[in-house]
Amino acid sequence: MSIENTFWKFNDLNRNDLNHSEIRKVNASISALKYLCSKREKFNLPSSCCIEHILRSQNHVNEVLISTLQFIEDHVDFLSGVFEPYDMFRKINSNVLLKFLFELESVQIKDEEWSSITNFLFDFNEDFRTPSSLNNLGIRILNLKSGELYDGALGIGGSHVAANQFAKSEGLDLHLYGQEINKEIWSLAKLNLLINEVDNVEVALGDTLLNPQFIKSDTLKKFDYVYMNYPFGMKLIRHEFLEYDPYNRFVYGPVLKSSGDSAFIQHALTSLNNEGRGVLVVTNGVLFRSTEQTLRRNLLSSDLIEAVIALPENLLGYTAIQTNLLVLNKKKPKERKNKVLFINAVNEFGEERKKRVLTTQNIKKISEVFFKGNEVDKFSKFVNISQIDDANLLCGRYLENDEIITDDFGKVIVNRQQLENLSNLQALGNIAKVYRGINLTPKQIEEGKGSSKIIKLSDVENGIVHAEEIIPSNITIQKSIEDYIVEEGDIIISSRGANIKVAIVPKHTGTLILSQNFLGIRVGKETDAHYLKAFLESPVGQFLITGIQSGTSIKNINAKDLKEIKIPFHTKEEQKRIGEEYQISDYNYLETLKKAKEEKLEILLKVYQDMGINQTMELKRTKL
Repeated sequence: MSIENTFWKFNDLNRNDLNHSEIRKVNASISALKYLCSKREKFNLPSSCCIEHILRSQNHVNEVLISTLQFIEDHVDFLSGVFEPYDMFRKINSNVLLKFLFELESVQIKDEEWSSITNFLFDFNEDFRTPSSLNNLGIRILNLKSGELYDGALGIGGSHVAANQFAKSEGLDLHLYGQEINKEIWSLAKLNLLINEVDNVEVALGDTLLNPQFIKSDTLKKFDYVYMNYPFGMKLIRHEFLEYDPYNRFVYGPVLKSSGDSAFIQHALTSLNNEGRGVLVVTNGVLFRSTEQTLRRNLLSSDLIEAVIALPENLLGYTAIQTNLLVLNKKKPKERKNKVLFINAVNEFGEERKKRVLTTQNIKKISEVFFKGNEVDKFSKFVNISQIDDANLLCGRYLENDEIITDDFGKVIVNRQQLENLSNLQALGNIAKVYRGINLTPKQIEEGKGSSKIIKLSDVENGIVHAEEIIPSNITIQKSIEDYIVEEGDIIISSRGANIKVAIVPKHTGTLILSQNFLGIRVGKETDAHYLKAFLESPVGQFLITGIQSGTSIKNINAKDLKEIKIPFHTKEEQKRIGEEYQISDYNYLETLKKAKEEKLEILLKVYQDMGINQTMELKRTKL
C-alpha cells in the first residue's frame, strides 16, 4: 500500500474522533516522525524516537507516541512547541493508531519522495496553501541570487520550500525568514520545512503588522527579497496602533481598517533593503480600487513598481478570483526606469487533478518575457508611468484585445488607432449626465405598495424597458431618491455582468427608479438619445464598454469610466437622422421576429394537432 493510501485510510477511520484541523495536524506530526526516524544521525536522536520503538508498547501506544514527540521537541530546537497540543493524539483509537503505525513503518520512502508526500499531506489545507506552481513562478520572477528572503505571511511555508529548491538548483547561499500569525499553521510550516529539508530558515510566530518579529536596531530588518501571498482584504484589528507605527512603514498611502492590503504592501516595501526586490500576490481590486489609489500613485511616482503580471482565475484553491503578481524593485535597471511592464497571463494555465495550475511551459513563457522585457502583441507591454491614468494598474487596461464578439456580426476587429484619430470625438461625460442606480436591500422594498417602480435587469429586454409591467413598491430609506429617478428619454445601461443591456426609457406612469444594476445617461440638448443608443450598441461601442469593465468573477462598469468613453459627435440634425434610421431598423427587426415567431407557433399547433395532443394542453397566450 502506498503512503498516500495509508494516510487516506487512517484519516477516514478518524473522521468521527478528530476534526479537520486535528487530522491535518496529526498527519503532519506523524509524517515528520517518520522522516526523523530516517534522519536520526542528522538530528542526534536516539533509536527510541522511531516508530519501531513505539510499536513495542502496544498497550500504551498513544502515550508513548506523545512522549516521543515531546522528547523530539526538547532535543530539536527548531521543533520546539510544534507538536502541541497533545490531546488530539489521545482521541485516536489505540487499535487504529497501532495498525496505522505498523503500515507506515513498512513503507520505505526515498529522500526524493518526501517533497511529493508533503504536497499530498497539505493538499487539502488550501486555506493556508499557495499552489506550488504559483510559488515557483513568484520565486523565479524574483531572480534570486545569494542573500536573504522574507515572507511575512508564511502560511505552511510553500514559498520557502520553492525558494530553497531554486537556490539548491542554482548553487545559491540563501537564508530564509518567515512569520505566521496562526500557531497551528506556524507549526505546520515548521514541519513542512523540516520534511523538505529547508535548514537555512528562521520561522517566527506573531502578527506581522502589529508585532513584526524580525527587528534590527529598533527598525525592521532589511532583506534582499520579499515574497508574500498575504490574506486578501483582511480587516485590521487594533487599527489605531498602525496609525502610530513605530517602524514608519505606512508612508506611501493610508492604512484602512476595512482592508489590510495597503498595510501588507507597505510592510513588504519597508522590509526590503535599498536594492531589494519583492513579489506580492494581489487581487484585481488592489490594482484599481479608489481606496488604494493614493498608494499606487505614490509607488508609481517613486518608480517602485517594475511589473504587473495578471494570473488566471481559479488558480488559488480557496478563492476563484483572478490574482496578479505585483513586482516591486527598489533599484530598477536603467532601461526600465519610469516604466511598468504589464504581462497578461490570464490564459496561461493547465490542469492537474481537475485544478488549474501554472505548467512548466507557462512559467517559462512568463518569466522569459519578464526577464527579456519582450513586448508581445496582447501579452506584454511596457507603459510609461506618465501614461498610466488614475494609477490604474489592471493589465487589461493596457493589453486589451482588439476583438469583440457581437450577436449581429460575430467577431469584429476594432482598429483602435483609427478610432482614436477620429476628429469629432467627445467624451460621454461632456455631452450627457451619467448617474448611478440606487443600492437597496430587500428589507427596504415593500413590493405591491407605493408608487415607485424599480427597474431590474429582468425588466429590460431587446432594448425595451417594460415600464408598465413593473410592480410598484414602497421604498423605506432615510435618504432622498430624487437622484435615482429616471425620466422619459434617459438611456440606461446595465453595469454588472457580461451581457450588456442598453435601453431608452419610454413614456410611463408612476415614478421609475434605477436599481444598482444600471447606470443612467441623461442626454443634453445637443444629443439625440437614439443616436447615442445606436452607438453604444454598435460593435465599437460594445468594445469600448467591455474595455472599461473591471472586477473579478462579476464584471462591473464604473460611472467615472463610462464618462470617459469617446463618442463620434455630429450635429443634432445628423444625429436625429441616424437615430431615426436606427429606430426603423430596430422596429423592422422586432416586427419580423414577431411575425416569424407567430408563424412558428401556428405550425407547431398544427404539428401538435396531428399528434393528437393539442386537446391535452391549455395555452395561456401572451403578447409577442
